Amino acid sequence: MKHINLKFISAIAVSLIFFTGSFTASADVDVIQLDIISAPVVANGITAGEPTEINILVRDDETPAENTLDPNVFGLQIPAGGRMEVELGGSFIVNPDFEGFLPARHIILTTGPQNPIKPNTETVSGGFWRVESPEANTVTVIPRGGVGDNGLTGTRAAAIGFKVIHIRPNTQNRSHTGTPFYNGPAGSVGTVQVRIYDAANDLQAAGISNIVFPQSTGRQAHLSNIDTRDDNSVNSNTQFQRVVKNTELLATSLPASGTFTDGGPYAPQFLLFDDFGSHDPDQYPTGPTLPSVGDASYIPFPGISNLTVKNTSRNTVARLLQGDTQIGVIVMSGPEFDDNGKKNSNFHIIGGHAIIKQLGNGTLLFVPVKVGKAEGAYTVTVHMFGGSSASNTIIVDD
Repeated sequence: MKHINLKFISAIAVSLIFFTGSFTASADVDVIQLDIISAPVVANGITAGEPTEINILVRDDETPAENTLDPNVFGLQIPAGGRMEVELGGSFIVNPDFEGFLPARHIILTTGPQNPIKPNTETVSGGFWRVESPEANTVTVIPRGGVGDNGLTGTRAAAIGFKVIHIRPNTQNRSHTGTPFYNGPAGSVGTVQVRIYDAANDLQAAGISNIVFPQSTGRQAHLSNIDTRDDNSVNSNTQFQRVVKNTELLATSLPASGTFTDGGPYAPQFLLFDDFGSHDPDQYPTGPTLPSVGDASYIPFPGISNLTVKNTSRNTVARLLQGDTQIGVIVMSGPEFDDNGKKNSNFHIIGGHAIIKQLGNGTLLFVPVKVGKAEGAYTVTVHMFGGSSASNTIIVDD
């Protein structure tokens, strides 16, 4: 028998807790490991009482959590003629006034932030799938093409597989009637189950995970690819870029050709949000007043105003300031020694080159860096005091 063991995953100074529930499957059913995080485009995706906007990170049982978004590590597929069911239970609140699931508007499959596998037939980023909702708390993704284990068409799905299931309010109706779920009360536990069946209706893979909804989450830092998104490249993730030793990662946008692979290497990219606070008790689902379009619970969310980045005497650490107040920190880490046993001391955050862009939704932050003379993984982490953290990984492999 295969099991997903109960475990707790904590992030530094983050006021939410992820934990994997107990799941038992027969020996011929693969285990899907799940982690539940806020969608990287909102400030309140997992806040108690707020509209549910989550990313369900999915990986097979052999993939470490930290490698989930590595495009060189294959994700998941849905067999041709089969289906994937995504069920939200526990304290997730099903909206009785919801109008019904639409592909790409309420659910999307991605390989990472802003790297979708769309329900259409585009050559690279299309996956050619549709949705059904046989139960109010379940959405089913059904491939409309493909062969064998690969029911999702398009070269991106074939090469990488999907890594993220994004559940969200309708992108064209961000209001109460466009919202399928609300998060439960503070301290309550929401449950997500993912099940994949083949064309013969046999269960092939399954997993379950839970989330404790926090009262508030503070300022948010998320991974982003907003300014480097390219739906015509198999991969346009700035996470897990492969570079040679001593490379500077400076680019902050696609080149003139518009092709991700023609540009780069790209500076690690993050989307920041101001503290959303707590759920308004006068808003649905805990009060009589229903949110309307433009309500504070929906996009757009404010970014961080008057933000600057100041390097410190340690060139692997920079301070995030709002005016004169430090609100966060950027930390770069990497291998301590090179292949010859010498100190790997030349990797650093490139001072004075951070780029900050105020968007209609949040603040986009680029952190240019230089990797060192040692092979291995380097990470650039943005940590918001009293809020969340996000880490971008760079692989050096000559």
